[in-house]
Amino acid sequence: KKVMNLVLLSSMRCAMGRKAAFHVLRSTRKNSGILTTPKKMFLSQVQVACFSSPSDDDEAISGDDVQFMELAIKNARNGFGHTFPNPAVGCVLIRQDTNEVIGSGFHPRAGMPHAEVFALLEACGHVEDGVAAALSVLPELSYTPTEPTESARLVQNLSNQYCQDGGAENLFGKAFEDIPVTAYVTLEPCCHYGKTPPCAASLKLANVDRVVVGFRDPNPRVDGGGVKLLEDSGVQVDLLANSKAYADVATSCSELVECFTKRIMPQDREKGDYSHINGAMRSALRSLANRSKSNGSLAELDWPRKSGKVKKTDIQDNLETAIDSLHLNPT
Repeated sequence: KKVMNLVLLSSMRCAMGRKAAFHVLRSTRKNSGILTTPKKMFLSQVQVACFSSPSDDDEAISGDDVQFMELAIKNARNGFGHTFPNPAVGCVLIRQDTNEVIGSGFHPRAGMPHAEVFALLEACGHVEDGVAAALSVLPELSYTPTEPTESARLVQNLSNQYCQDGGAENLFGKAFEDIPVTAYVTLEPCCHYGKTPPCAASLKLANVDRVVVGFRDPNPRVDGGGVKLLEDSGVQVDLLANSKAYADVATSCSELVECFTKRIMPQDREKGDYSHINGAMRSALRSLANRSKSNGSLAELDWPRKSGKVKKTDIQDNLETAIDSLHLNPT
């Protein structure tokens, strides 16, 4: 019964909120024992949160779809390890009537356009090769600064144009008005404005007919919003994770963003597991404590010295209350 409730709740996450869905998931995991490891929890959460029924997606996903998604995964691996704090993503654009690849790309690093945009740049003729263009702006691994290549300068100029008001429409507007195009993306296209405009909106502006998503974005700022934006615009969206026949390819998409998923998902602290706190976080907390102690704003707790034992639950409750009262700078 709880699993069925989770399916219903997950399909309404955009309307009901991510936090409620996560608590139901956590309760289901504890009481049913279905999900036993964090890694399985992340994948299963996305697989359960269906955009459509699994049987429908089994029929919608074909062998050709899997082949093109594998090409998108190959593209994404070019940026793996370079994109922090963003996830590694790959994209391929296919002309449906000829099965011709008309655009490819991947996300090279934070601040640069995302995978879908590099694929669109190639498909629209702004760059000769979307993958090569993305490779030209990968972070330098050498301590010796080098002059940007001609391709890197072109990508930077196109990126600046893309980030301007109306830039996406000027670059991609109605590009596929007369041809049927499918986009294969390893991660759900974003729907929010960050350093760059939302990719889902760019795909919509280009008149892409169909989008095949390898993995649903766990980022609370997306979390189904990209799919909703596309579907509301009349774009057909199919989720690879809902296809039981090709679960191995969906797993490959999830593995690309495994670290990103663990970092962005709400943490389960009920069992006192704070393993997600890394050295950088500890250093930041120590600095905050030192500054607060210096200006007299540090929250202090008084423990009984001779009045006997203190229950562990009391310590935990007091600590959580004190921590909740701290004002942390989001930067």
